[in-house]
Formats: sequence, structure tokens, C-alpha cells
Amino acid sequence: MIFTAKMGLDHDNAVGLMRDMHRKLVYLDTGKAPVPEGALQACSEYCGLPFEVLCAGIEEAMTRLKQSEAVT
Repeated sequence: MIFTAKMGLDHDNAVGLMRDMHRKLVYLDTGKAPVPEGALQACSEYCGLPFEVLCAGIEEAMTRLKQSEAVT
């Protein structure tokens, strides 16, 4: 899991970090690769957050990312 391997967080710290900053996980499906359902489910279970898959082309994905940067 990226939280432990790359960020050095234990499970409790990773869950606390994610729940403090997020309500859910969102995967933007651009149609360029298969949706990694297994990885999304594993991350969702690890963090205790639901996940949602939104269909979005590359241009729409970039627009959504820019909008989310403006909000945060």
C-alpha cells in the first residue's frame, strides 16, 4: 500500500490522515485503461472511505482537477 511503502505511515495514521482530509475516494475513468476495481476496493477498505468511479474524458478530467485545485 502506498501509505506505508511511500509515505511511511502506519494504518492508524493513514486512516486518520485520509478521513481528516477526505469524504470519499474518486477515480476518474478516462477510458484509456481498465478501471482498477481491485485496487480501489482495497484502498477503500484500508482507509475506511467509500469510492466512486466517474467517467470522464481526458479534457473533462483535467477540467475537474483544475476545479478541485481552485476549491482547496
